[in-house]
Amino acid sequence: MAAKKKKLVRKIWSSEDAKLLKRLYPRKSIRQIADQIGRSLKAVQLKASEMGLKNQRSTSSIWAEPKDRTGFLIFNRQATIAK
Repeated sequence: MAAKKKKLVRKIWSSEDAKLLKRLYPRKSIRQIADQIGRSLKAVQLKASEMGLKNQRSTSSIWAEPKDRTGFLIFNRQATIAK
């Protein structure tokens, strides 16, 4: 007997969930948000991307040194220090 396939069920994002995501995303980890609103990590990542949200935890630091594909540091003469 063949194993049953697991059926994917998509849960529609309510406006309240979207507002909560928008409020929490800059400060909390994706895992914390997913646990709080009862969604998968991938669902939270996808919705945040669709909404154009940026997570401070996932972006690199302004002090990080950018590297090219070979791993060499990229020197940027126009970089300025934030005041």
